[in-house]
Amino acid sequence: MRIILLLLALTAFSVASPEWKALFDIQSKLILSAYRNRAPATLYSLIPVGHDIDRYLGPNDVRRVQILSAHGSSRWARALAAITEYDGFAPKFNYALLDLTQSPTSPTGYTMSKGFICTHIMCEGEWPPPQ
Repeated sequence: MRIILLLLALTAFSVASPEWKALFDIQSKLILSAYRNRAPATLYSLIPVGHDIDRYLGPNDVRRVQILSAHGSSRWARALAAITEYDGFAPKFNYALLDLTQSPTSPTGYTMSKGFICTHIMCEGEWPPPQ
């Protein structure tokens, strides 16, 4: 019974909503735009310098990030995304888990603090704990 109450309490603070999905979509587009336009001040207000996402963008030609689902609470949010990148002329598709955390210095109020590229389709069974 205690486990059920604990699960209910946790889900009350975690809400899946179109607003989270829209925020992840905006954040992803701003990050890709800042990276392509070589705007480091904007880029590093949206992602941490030298962390997961910053290191991933360097060698990979990411063209599109499609947010499939997102949920969050007052402190953090997580999304499942489909990433399209190119290796020459051939597209390559990956799934990723992305985390947002609040940030007073970001133009959106959040930084995309963590990115996790999954090895399974739709990240089945690959849900690392939030940072």
